[in-house]
Amino acid sequence: MNGALRNKNDEGFSFSELIVPALFGVGIAAATAAVLVFIAGAVVYSTADPNSLVTGASLLILGIMSFVAGFAASKKGGSFLPGAISGAALALVVFLASLISGGHGEIAAPYSYLVRLLGLVVSLLGAYLASRHGKGKRFASSPKMPKIKKR
Repeated sequence: MNGALRNKNDEGFSFSELIVPALFGVGIAAATAAVLVFIAGAVVYSTADPNSLVTGASLLILGIMSFVAGFAASKKGGSFLPGAISGAALALVVFLASLISGGHGEIAAPYSYLVRLLGLVVSLLGAYLASRHGKGKRFASSPKMPKIKKR
């Protein structure tokens, strides 16, 4: 495998090689968010004014969740691309959840969209760091270049 995912014909990524790790990353991010919500809820509720900390805690959870999605998918998939897809899928899920809930909280609508975009950027950072970590150190599916011999 050498750090890059290839299909049987050595033509690049297959659909399942991208989607399975991406869904894995979204699942790990959702589990991470569930744990962090309970922890943050206990911490915020124990303060004198919990309402003032809810927005900050939720933004922190969004950032951690986004990073974990990109990182986990890239580690599972072996390259940057599954992590990027996972980050985009997570951003879409968060956007749809905010539409269903019907509000932006204390953040105005344009800033709310910017925060979601920053969540995607954080996810891409996690994917990049995971794809660069390891023995291959290759970006996406870039081929290994043979060394040129000097004459």
